[in-house]
Amino acid sequence: MKFFININQAELTKLAPDATIVDGAILDYIYWVCNTTSAGIEKSRITFDNQRYTWINYDWLIKEMPLLKGKSKGSLTPIFRRLEEWGFIKTYGVNGGKKYVAPGDKLDLLHVDKPVGKYSTV
Repeated sequence: MKFFININQAELTKLAPDATIVDGAILDYIYWVCNTTSAGIEKSRITFDNQRYTWINYDWLIKEMPLLKGKSKGSLTPIFRRLEEWGFIKTYGVNGGKKYVAPGDKLDLLHVDKPVGKYSTV
């Protein structure tokens, strides 16, 4: 179980004014799962277009995040779609319905003071 949820509420509402607490919690989960060095998760990664994508198992996400009470796999799809539209994630689907996720350009803006890349002011 993921014990803590870290959400930069001020930055999230600036970057995505319609974001909810659920969006923030799922973004934190995605950030964690895409950056962990866990051997088990490392096995669930693929490379597509020179970008590393991590499989997000919706059942596992729901189990790992008990505060997402009442969420079903079907209710996660529009959330992931919004997160992608806002630029926080990139998704890649494969046959069989697996959803792979890579951090989008804006995801780091929720976690660092001076982002690297096109949003950087350095």
